[in-house]
Amino acid sequence: MKTGEKLKEFILYNDRGEQVDDKSLLGKYTVLFFFPKAFTPGCTRECIAFSDKGNIKLELNPELSIDETEWEENGFASNIEINDEDINWIGVSADKPETMRKFREKYDLKIELLSDSEKMLAKELGAFKSMGGITRSTFIFDKTGRLRYFWEKVSVSGHIGQVAEKIREILEYDGKISPVIEDRRAKRGMSSRKIPRMAVKTIIEAGTFAPSCANKQPWKFTVIDDDILLEKVREGLSAGNYWAKNAPVLVAVHGGKSEDCEFSDNRDYLLFDLGLAVENMLLQSVHMGLYAHPMAGFDPLKIKPLLRIPENDILIAVIAIAHPGSDEELSEKHRQQENSERIRKPIEEIMSWNEE
Repeated sequence: MKTGEKLKEFILYNDRGEQVDDKSLLGKYTVLFFFPKAFTPGCTRECIAFSDKGNIKLELNPELSIDETEWEENGFASNIEINDEDINWIGVSADKPETMRKFREKYDLKIELLSDSEKMLAKELGAFKSMGGITRSTFIFDKTGRLRYFWEKVSVSGHIGQVAEKIREILEYDGKISPVIEDRRAKRGMSSRKIPRMAVKTIIEAGTFAPSCANKQPWKFTVIDDDILLEKVREGLSAGNYWAKNAPVLVAVHGGKSEDCEFSDNRDYLLFDLGLAVENMLLQSVHMGLYAHPMAGFDPLKIKPLLRIPENDILIAVIAIAHPGSDEELSEKHRQQENSERIRKPIEEIMSWNEE
């Protein structure tokens, strides 16, 4: 299993004979550690170490980075607390549930113990020796069930401190704005280099993952990558969108009112649905290292007939998609915008807590 992949379906039994599956882990971070055999010295020390961690909580200080933390001898910083309500701590071995129960009771272990007697989960995660035994390994999954970090061939000494530090690092990362969102900019310096149709299809498919009212999925995407048609469509863009002449792909985003939700206050929810789909496309483009710039400046009366878009459809945006290019052809104003810091209203100006 590779970092970033989702944990596949599994069903195991804990030391109390209760069924535990992959879905029961969602909504919390999960530390899943494999140990070879209960009651052996190394496994006992490891399970006790993971059990004893429960007396501390993890509180994130946005002004404190991991590099600035002075770790104490046991691997924890004095201002860090790990909250068990946010983390599943699970030990797994091939021992039977009843053996696990005796193991828990003897050492008063305060972690979940799972029996992987068939070693199916161990094989799935690679915590499996060719001779048939279990490799001492630790895996950290996030709240969505994706693997974020793992250790192979773990050494028991000091390992709990390594895990605590990595959890701190992951939680700090997850508490910030996603880099994909942070990197999204309406760039204009575009390259004319061709984009494979499969890449364009992936971007549009990302748009279809957006939510929509009553799951009506009202969006339609008309793609233009033919050079002759591109020139004709560009004539329908406003003068301020001159930079789009280099984009090798334009996507017209439209939808019909017949697919809109009906509300008593006459909201055009269709437009909201289309906007959600467009944002997904923009973020997917960033993920793929491409620029995607939505445009509102165009003449629908010129563009819709060219693309055979139904007359009653609303053409809400045209998106230019391209590889990053040079900003040499841009106006001075746009060149400055390309290289400027992102300007956003202060959060205090646009957000409020509504209380009685």
